[in-house]
Amino acid sequence: MAKERSKNSVKHFTKALSDSSQKLLAAFLNDDIKLNKDKEKLRKQIHQACSQNSFVVLQIAATNTPNSEFETAAGKLKQNKNNPDMIILSDQQTKKIRMIPIDHIRKVSFLKQKLAKKEQRQIT
Repeated sequence: MAKERSKNSVKHFTKALSDSSQKLLAAFLNDDIKLNKDKEKLRKQIHQACSQNSFVVLQIAATNTPNSEFETAAGKLKQNKNNPDMIILSDQQTKKIRMIPIDHIRKVSFLKQKLAKKEQRQIT
């Protein structure tokens, strides 16, 4: 009985070690996992900026390649209801509206409104 238990525990250990090694190797060789995580994080930031109606600064790449030149744009974001892979950036100073593919956005920075300021605005 004790021998069977030790054999089972050794089998479980070797299987777990083998599975974790395979997952580690697959993650090392496959960059899509990291890219998908980065895209999901970017989408969450964009959604948060849209829902808070925050002023944002974007780094926008000219093409979808990693080392392409980029430009900086600022304004307020709105989500495109017809195409979820595009966002609408409206510049308040120049009154321009741009549609930007989410894949071309490299970085999002936005100002979060503090709760105290929101409460003060509601009171006045």
